[in-house]
Amino acid sequence: MSAQANLLQLPSPLERRIDAAEAARRAENFLTRNLGDLLTAGKPRRVVFPLRSVWIVPVEPTYPGYGSIGVIGDVIVDEGTGEIVAWTPPDEMRESTEQLYREHEAEIVAALKRIQNAV
Repeated sequence: MSAQANLLQLPSPLERRIDAAEAARRAENFLTRNLGDLLTAGKPRRVVFPLRSVWIVPVEPTYPGYGSIGVIGDVIVDEGTGEIVAWTPPDEMRESTEQLYREHEAEIVAALKRIQNAV
């Protein structure tokens, strides 16, 4: 049996203190404080390193009536401490959001008009 196969069978290096839902909540709070309220946390993925484990939470711009337009970055939450330990630089996330918005602009505007007409 290879050393790599043994490594994959090891238990998590840290006791789980937060779950995926809590990681998403913490990422959402971080995004709201630092980048605004049109960004939302996607479905977290757990990654285990030899000394720690983290939740990688994708960041998605969302628009009313349309929803998510894609993933523009990540927020990394330490599973053991619950702290935000890394993130995609805000400027990169803003640039990616602008690019995705341009690609989906017609659909987003149409969705917003449908909401306005329903009111």
